[in-house]
Amino acid sequence: MRYCIIALMASGKIGDDGFEPRSMFAEPKTFATVGSTPAPRPGVAASNAQYRAAVLQHVAATAVREQLRHRGTNQKDFFAKLSHIRGLSVGRVGRLLRGEQLATLEDIALWFEHLPEGLDRFSAYVAKWDETTKLMIKRQRQELQEQFESERVQGR
Repeated sequence: MRYCIIALMASGKIGDDGFEPRSMFAEPKTFATVGSTPAPRPGVAASNAQYRAAVLQHVAATAVREQLRHRGTNQKDFFAKLSHIRGLSVGRVGRLLRGEQLATLEDIALWFEHLPEGLDRFSAYVAKWDETTKLMIKRQRQELQEQFESERVQGR
């Protein structure tokens, strides 16, 4: 069940255009340093797919950093022990956790494989995101229904 939640993000890379996740935030330096959801940068809607992907990576990176602190270690020492695993080099993980580079599903799955306690925070966010999305879809359906009814009445 836990790993199924990760699959909600996307298949493979979140995006192929190479955007920098933290650049989607009004304050890029808040990436993985605050527990709340950073606001989108001006001109980027909260419903923007790249912004939402950046938020998911932010939440995952924040959970990883919290778990490292909880274990009394830092990312350099922790991931140095795992650098034999493809994709977990210290430098690359650092760029991902700072939001300088786009994480893949494999990256996030590997993080939570080695820091499974962090998955609870990530899962809670995805569940909240799912509820928000359902509400947004419901509102859109209602608006379309109202528009349809209005056009039907005007057509009589």
